[in-house]
Amino acid sequence: MKNYITILLILAIITCLKLRSTGNYKYALSEDRNLYIEVYRSGLTGNMASEYLTDSANFRVFLGTYNSKKASIQCKLSGDRITVEKKLNDANTPEIIERKIYNLNDLIRRRNYN
Repeated sequence: MKNYITILLILAIITCLKLRSTGNYKYALSEDRNLYIEVYRSGLTGNMASEYLTDSANFRVFLGTYNSKKASIQCKLSGDRITVEKKLNDANTPEIIERKIYNLNDLIRRRNYN
């Protein structure tokens, strides 16, 4: 029984360390508007990813979590409209499984942090 608990504790510690993985990164959606996508990797193998849309000053919006081997999240900026699509990566064509549309001015005005 002690060995079982020890193994569980070790796995829990490894999982927590993976949450702060160096695989986390940020990339610019629009540098002139200071819009960024933050990507955080988690899970034992680092396959799970969570993404946030932020301008680092006024808002931060959770876009979703996905298995990076099976899906992806893509953002497009057109004027003040941000379209976010969660796609299931199929061998032939990606299938859009979720679509959200945000208004940049509304996000800044509401100071939305989640």
